[in-house]
Amino acid sequence: MTPAATAHGATGARIAAGLRLSILDGAYAPGERIRQDELAEKHGASRLPVREALRMLEAEGLVTLIANTGAWVSKLSATDCEEMYQMRERLEPLLLRLNVPLLTEEEIDDLDFLADRMETSNDVERFLRLDREFHLSCLDAAPTTVLGDTVKSLWNRTQHYRRAR
Repeated sequence: MTPAATAHGATGARIAAGLRLSILDGAYAPGERIRQDELAEKHGASRLPVREALRMLEAEGLVTLIANTGAWVSKLSATDCEEMYQMRERLEPLLLRLNVPLLTEEEIDDLDFLADRMETSNDVERFLRLDREFHLSCLDAAPTTVLGDTVKSLWNRTQHYRRAR
């Protein structure tokens, strides 16, 4: 890989991380257009790493790319969202069974702290952030090749729709 390609890849990954966070935080709504030129300007990058970032997020199911048209935040039907929730409800306990025995006392204390903060939260956005952190923070202890990424993808793809529930 050339140094230029490596630089574009690193910049694309940085742009993807920022855009992923913006999408999950609700800065972009499902179905909203993502303008490549605005992203390039915001990140001080060319369109090449922006396109790479969008391809990364398309692979995660967060962005829909349409050739010669543009990029949009992916939208789910109610049926698709319900199916993904049911999948996550079945897969996440399996992943937890693999991870919980590997958690340290400190990690368990952190989970208790997050649970207490959720219980006292009156703000929906704050609760959603804490709930997401609570669930995802205890899923990385066990080495998995597919299960962990699948559960995280299901969380990410349905994040917007948790606000509506």
